[in-house]
Amino acid sequence: MTKADFSTHPLNFDIDQSNRVATGFLGTVRVIEERGRLFQRRAVKLDLSGGSTTTDTVLIAELDGVKVYVHGADIVITRHELKL
Repeated sequence: MTKADFSTHPLNFDIDQSNRVATGFLGTVRVIEERGRLFQRRAVKLDLSGGSTTTDTVLIAELDGVKVYVHGADIVITRHELKL
C-alpha cells in the first residue's frame, strides 16, 4: 500500500516546530498556553463499493483535556474523541 500524500489536501495545516501555531488555507490557529498542543488527525477512507480511496484531515488543538477540532469552516469544541 502506498503512503497517502496529505501535503496538497485543501484542509491541511502546516504546524510550526513548537506545535502551537498552525497555518492553513482558511487561516491560522494558535494555542497560547505552553501546555497546549496542535496536531492533525488524518484518514484514508476506502469506498468498498467502487474501490476508490479518499483522504481527510482535521486539525486538533488541545488544552487541559478540551479539544478543538477544525475541519474547514467547521469547528467543534469537546472533551470527547471524535473520528473522521
